[in-house]
Order: sequence, then structure tokens, then C-alpha cells
Amino acid sequence: MELVQQGKALQSAQDHLENEVKLREATLEKQQNSIEAFIRINTQVLQEPVLELSKAVQELPTSGQLETMMHISQQELSQVLKDITQTLEENQHLDRSKIRR
Repeated sequence: MELVQQGKALQSAQDHLENEVKLREATLEKQQNSIEAFIRINTQVLQEPVLELSKAVQELPTSGQLETMMHISQQELSQVLKDITQTLEENQHLDRSKIRR
């Protein structure tokens, strides 16, 4: 009889833990979705200024070191935005390994 009670107690504890895990997973998924939405919005907000910068930098001559550095920085920034957007569109986990490969 005692074994039956212990078995029921163990099953109850396991059920409780499984419910806790499900709640935690749901919370983490909701947080991840919120973070991805935040990143998506901010990436879209950045795209217009980066496009404007790209146009301005394209008009600069590439004769000086400063202009060359500006061209390189503009290209890198554009690539970062593209990488973020592509990663989110592919529903992949966003981390630094996916950005500026």
C-alpha cells in the first residue's frame, strides 16, 4: 500500500514538473517572439537612414582614406541589416554568428 502511495506521489510530482516546464517554455517563446519583433521593427527603422547614407557615400570620391573607410563602413552596416532581416525571415535563431559572416 505504501508503494502505491509513493508511486502516486511521484506521478503527481512528475506531472507538476511537466506543467512547470510547459509554462516556462511558453514564457520563453513569448519573450523570444517579443525580442524578434523588436529587432524586426528596429531593423526596418534603420533601413531608411542606411539607404540615405549609402546614397551619400556613393557620391563621395574614394581618393582619401576617410572616404574609403566611410564606403567600407556603409557596406558593412548594410550587410548587417541584410543579415538580420534574412535570419528573421528564415525563422532562424538570431545570434552573432549569423551577422557579418
